[in-house]
Amino acid sequence: PHQPPSPCARRKRARGTPPPDAELPSEPSEPPPASPSAEEIAALTRLAHDGRFRALDAALAARGFRARLSAHILQYPPEYTGLLAAAASGLGRARGDAEDGTPVVRALDGALAPALLARLQACFAHGGPFWAGTGYDKGDVGYFSFVHSLDHPGPRTVLDEVIARVRALAVPLFPAAAQASHAEWWAHNRPHHKGHQLHFDSDDEGQGGVRSPVVSAVVVLSAAGGPTLVTDQPHGAPRLARHGWLAYPKVNRVILFDGRFLHGVIPGRAGQDSGRRRVTLMVALWRDIRVQGTLRKDGIGAARRFPAPGEKGAPAWCAAFTRGAGGAEGNGAAAGPGPVAAPVVPVCPVWEAVGAANGATPGRNGLGPPGNGALPRYEECFQGL
Repeated sequence: PHQPPSPCARRKRARGTPPPDAELPSEPSEPPPASPSAEEIAALTRLAHDGRFRALDAALAARGFRARLSAHILQYPPEYTGLLAAAASGLGRARGDAEDGTPVVRALDGALAPALLARLQACFAHGGPFWAGTGYDKGDVGYFSFVHSLDHPGPRTVLDEVIARVRALAVPLFPAAAQASHAEWWAHNRPHHKGHQLHFDSDDEGQGGVRSPVVSAVVVLSAAGGPTLVTDQPHGAPRLARHGWLAYPKVNRVILFDGRFLHGVIPGRAGQDSGRRRVTLMVALWRDIRVQGTLRKDGIGAARRFPAPGEKGAPAWCAAFTRGAGGAEGNGAAAGPGPVAAPVVPVCPVWEAVGAANGATPGRNGLGPPGNGALPRYEECFQGL
């Protein structure tokens, strides 16, 4: 069978740039037109938020799109309404399990002890030294992340404590996390309406092939924006995702999922913008990962070794993460009450054919008329981004 378009293995790239490892159909459709502008994308997304899917599909077809995220996703409901709708429609799989019963995604509330949560929120406060010191908002700064070894005897930084807590939460749900030797982390700070394109987490941004972590986690520090979407599509699957789960943002919620699967963030719905920003810390647990240098020698970039406290030449912003610099956090792996399981909302299908709202008959893959085996390119799939 034809391979689907391979969503981006990088976690930050320019809009409209095809992923470096894209697998195109052997009989591609006509080349799509130039990528829509940010203003056009925003207008198209508003049509979805308003439930105007006939108008949306007509506009998407005119721009060369062949598939879009389903109405269940683009016009996502409030969390508990979504759960009730899923139960009523018989979608099931509300636990976040694959068809064979293995877990794909779980969400836990009350994940961090209050003192550790407060310290982490201070470290990643909007307008704080981390964002300015790393150049996060500069247009020419690409994806960057930091790596910690799990072999040292105890936590040296606040991030070591958070990583220990995430790992402790992950192991009972995803036992392979116990085999992790390193943790990689990165962070995002975005306004409500900004989402994040569907992608696979990968070592070295997918250069030389996609190699995924054992478990990926999202630690929610500020509740804004749309839900995280985790799908049942691993890299190299012969079909696009059919099942997915929405995990909504809530402060001190940790979303844990199998690192092999395609995931992203849905743009926040219009009319629900509180003015807050969506601030999240991502942690990936790896059996092994290639450390790509140091901040002092190589500057900002992917998989840099995080400097030890007081290390010569470390950027000034690193000092805020020194354990105890802002108060006693306690043992992040043990402090605080036990976490509470939070719901994830099942969605099916993940994708719909452009024109489905206007009566088009989807094929077996849900993305085209019967007999059309060519799957869409990545840039032909509308995500609201």
